[in-house]
Amino acid sequence: MNLGLDNALSGWGGWIKRRLAQAGYGEGEGKSDERLITPGKVRILSIDGGGIRGVIPAIFLREIEKRLQQEAGTTEIRLADRFDLIAGTSAGGILALVMTVPGPDGRPLHSSQDLIDLWAERGDEVFGVNIFTELMSMGTRKYSSEGMHKLLTDYMRETKLSDALREVLITSFCLDTGQSQFFKRRRARIEPHEDFLMRDVALATASAPIYFAPAVFKDLGGGEEHGYIDGGVIANNPAICAVTEARRRFPQANDVVVVSLGTGYCYDPIDHKKAANWGSIQWARPLVDVLIDGPRAAVDHQLRELLVSAPEEGARYFRFQTQLASDETATDNALPENIDKLCARATGYLEKPETKAMLDQLIPLIC
Repeated sequence: MNLGLDNALSGWGGWIKRRLAQAGYGEGEGKSDERLITPGKVRILSIDGGGIRGVIPAIFLREIEKRLQQEAGTTEIRLADRFDLIAGTSAGGILALVMTVPGPDGRPLHSSQDLIDLWAERGDEVFGVNIFTELMSMGTRKYSSEGMHKLLTDYMRETKLSDALREVLITSFCLDTGQSQFFKRRRARIEPHEDFLMRDVALATASAPIYFAPAVFKDLGGGEEHGYIDGGVIANNPAICAVTEARRRFPQANDVVVVSLGTGYCYDPIDHKKAANWGSIQWARPLVDVLIDGPRAAVDHQLRELLVSAPEEGARYFRFQTQLASDETATDNALPENIDKLCARATGYLEKPETKAMLDQLIPLIC
């Protein structure tokens, strides 16, 4: 049974397929792409945004990498060896880029443990309040970008987006054009004005308004300078963007496997009777949660509808997401005790029988 998008997009979905084709995402784009790890199958990894909560998907990734190594019988396997396209937003975008940084030997420079250390060991460098900066900014932003810039430079060095080991899709929003910005290796390898330093792209996707100043830089082709803010404002869960990009990048693939990693969630129910009398002040915090969690859940629903599982062949869409307590939801709490709580949540989720069963299904599909 064909479980790719061609099979999923039937009936009403056929109209979507035709529209994608008209936009250049369908057939007629050429021959089968030899750069797929497995011909005919495209394997997609997507990672949500979530600030310091990025340690949660990092722990998920370590478990996936460990299982892949066990299956292959070697510790040399890295996550970038098993995915054709890696997408990410904000903290997830940073993880996606770090995974695809090449070392001197052309192999992935970083292991999955490095991804955890990025947040667990060095998160306080990013989310550390500098009193001088706080005073100078008059409270308009909470953190300096200097700590994040140093961290990103240590992990990504002078690596260009075009040098990424796999196709990547990183989300952001350009303040100058008012348009969504999708940084892609595919474009970077064709057009110098679409190529950037990885560390700049990482800063762009993670420069959350209020927390950080916009990321400002030029492309490597010498174009105009632009300012960018956090990709979470357009797609905190970039999985559907990744599927669309994969269809264009690998038009002949007829078997789609999507692995989507969340950074934890916690929804506090809103009393509709009280909300009926709320004004802008009362809605301020709850509305932010709704605007973030609502679209994220909508993407999950869309992919479950598009990539239907078949019992005899296994699922083709895997969503890993854990529930948090209300005091664990902050995206900038890098205190050791909070990091420990987030790590415990991720580890506990991986120990659940249903999570283990999902991993048992997934690993053979991406080996």
